[in-house]
Amino acid sequence: MFELTEEQQAALDSFRRFAQKRLRPAGDLYEKAGRPPSREETIALFREIEPFGVLGALVADGDGGSGIGMVTLALLVEEIARNWLGFAFTVSIQAAGAGLVSALGTPEQKARLLPGILRGDVIPCMGISEPEVGSNVAEARTRAVEDGHTFVVSGQKLWISNGDIADFVIAVARTGERELSYVIVEREAHGFATRPIAKMALHSTYTSEVFIDGARVPKANLLGERGKALKQTVKLFERPRTLLCMCAVGVAQDALEQAVEYAKARRQHGKPIAGHQTIQNYLAEMATGIHAARLLGLRAASMIDRDQRCDMEAAMAKYFGPEMAVRATSAALQIHGGFGVTEEYRVSRLFREARIIPIPDGTTEIQKLIIGRALTGVNAFN
Repeated sequence: MFELTEEQQAALDSFRRFAQKRLRPAGDLYEKAGRPPSREETIALFREIEPFGVLGALVADGDGGSGIGMVTLALLVEEIARNWLGFAFTVSIQAAGAGLVSALGTPEQKARLLPGILRGDVIPCMGISEPEVGSNVAEARTRAVEDGHTFVVSGQKLWISNGDIADFVIAVARTGERELSYVIVEREAHGFATRPIAKMALHSTYTSEVFIDGARVPKANLLGERGKALKQTVKLFERPRTLLCMCAVGVAQDALEQAVEYAKARRQHGKPIAGHQTIQNYLAEMATGIHAARLLGLRAASMIDRDQRCDMEAAMAKYFGPEMAVRATSAALQIHGGFGVTEEYRVSRLFREARIIPIPDGTTEIQKLIIGRALTGVNAFN
């Protein structure tokens, strides 16, 4: 079902070599430094990966994108995450932002924003979550009040990937008492402030609070149809949830490779620990979970490419993949024994990183409710 074409396989092989040679050492460097790449460094990295079509994967040729689609993007994101999870988050938001502008933007918006996003020197972020609003987008409190030809936008967004380096935020805002819309708020033209959020891991990617205080935004900056943001966001969530599953697969694959290498080299009781049944059981469980999660992610990605609704399938991928990565990295750490908890070995970082992935874009518990609702037709959110 997910057999790659010769062209896809060649592109993936080429990108895998690039990621191992360039992204892996860069990720190690920034994680050790405890900071993300600066905006200028991020743009430079975007330009390095742009020839592979990653940033424009969800943008059709007619809009200047590569149009390689969600399945190929998912596989490329897995490779990025296997080498540098923080940058996989950064890239996923850039690609998703490009896809959203391409899908919903007016000709003027596309002409103004898309070329820079696709080059990597214009950076969007998605402003959905708020301090008291997570997955239930309908409760968003950010407001866009009409004033002549403008909206006056005020609100606070939380857990925003790429926020600190973003040129604009695509904010879910209340444009009427019972309507939500997407509004493009530009940092330079309209003004918004950001604050970085310190995390237990993923120090090499930006997670931010975004503060919008009375920004006067022209009505021409509505993205998509007014009042349709709730419906659009429910569909939008399918993409980042699928990509987060593939991020989890990449981290777990890295952990498996680290565990196999260590188990073959480490000797105990006169033989490599790879020869002990307990270790082989760990490795078998890890490998099987990785394969299963990858297939779930690719199934959702293929449905997105066919423009089929896949809220349940994306939720399954987002539920299973990240939880699998937590188990896999824990097993890899256990195989390493005492060395696993030291900074000398990569698995301690992978364990911390994996534990974050079940949280964004709807926690594991939220994904289960989405799946349950799809199966029963009964909403358990309220």
